Amino acid sequence: MRAIIFGDSHVVALGSAYLADRDFYDRISPGKVQITKLFSFPVVLEDFFSVGQGRILFKDQEVMSNFRRCAGDGGLCGPDPAALVVSMAFTNTILLRQGTWRQFRPWRGTNAQRGALSDAVVKAIARRHFRYALDFLGALAATTSARVLAMEAPPLRREDPILTVVDEASVLEIDRLAREAISETLGEMGIAVVAVPPAAYERAEGHGFLRAGFGGSASGDYIHANAAFGRLMLTAVLEESRRLLTGLQSPAPAGA
Repeated sequence: MRAIIFGDSHVVALGSAYLADRDFYDRISPGKVQITKLFSFPVVLEDFFSVGQGRILFKDQEVMSNFRRCAGDGGLCGPDPAALVVSMAFTNTILLRQGTWRQFRPWRGTNAQRGALSDAVVKAIARRHFRYALDFLGALAATTSARVLAMEAPPLRREDPILTVVDEASVLEIDRLAREAISETLGEMGIAVVAVPPAAYERAEGHGFLRAGFGGSASGDYIHANAAFGRLMLTAVLEESRRLLTGLQSPAPAGA
């Protein structure tokens, strides 16, 4: 069995965590672990792939080469069961910079000077924003015998300059509704979502900003998380992959 994790640059944090403690992750993994960055996120905001002869084809040749490297020469339909974990449909950085939010806000907490948008409208905006990524995940699930999962991007960071343009409550509400919309759509497609573990958030109850100490340290980087976040996320990804591939049940809630 294999766990193949690929997609945008958020997989780098998971790769760093894996390299730092390979023995541990190999023990909790359903099998061989492969982690590959295919592209930077903006690629998925355009029509970036097609399906030919039952296979995924990327329009960018470098991306196609990266995909072949992580999938192997036999593609993704071989006899060895695999979990394909994709990072691409939850990065809300560019969504939050749409001109829409200069005039409108989610209805919760909106002020009188801004137009109030319903949850359904905000979710529709998110689905349209990620339409090519959603199409890709659906096509991937339809063209492979592997189990396809989607992993959430890290929580937003307090250093994000968007907070100087859009108020904090609205930024968090847009992010929450967008994540919810994509998870709902993927659920309708039969694709499991690996959510960000609550421990990665500032608040114990989950959702909000990324926990202090979990952000990437590169100068000017207000988007990515580091290997500390990667450890939490990779553990969650591999445990869910193993559960799906081996038919294990999720642990019952405490007190159940």
